[in-house]
Amino acid sequence: MLDRDDERSSDLGEQGTTDMPGQIDDPSEDLVPSAPQVRDYSEVDAPRDLRNEFWAQVILFNVALFAVSLGLMFVGFEGRLKLGGGLVLVGLFAFARGYHRYRAFQADAEESDEDESDED
Repeated sequence: MLDRDDERSSDLGEQGTTDMPGQIDDPSEDLVPSAPQVRDYSEVDAPRDLRNEFWAQVILFNVALFAVSLGLMFVGFEGRLKLGGGLVLVGLFAFARGYHRYRAFQADAEESDEDESDED
């Protein structure tokens, strides 16, 4: 034996499905962004001589910066002229050597670029 409430709920359920239009597709489901693509840099690498020169200059300029700054601190804060002056000289030599290597490598690169353009 059914209650009136049960009859109404079953009638509404049937009416709701018959009166409602068909399933509407959500258009945003197709708008899923694709994952970004990243270039594989393991195959693209700098030439060996360029990498070696780069790291040599990084080390030279780091040594130069460290030696000059530490030398100036020894002279300024502790008054140790020999140690501080020696470190400043080592740093200045490393700066000069690094700059000279940089200019020489740059001149070689420009020279090789000119040779390649003359061949074409």
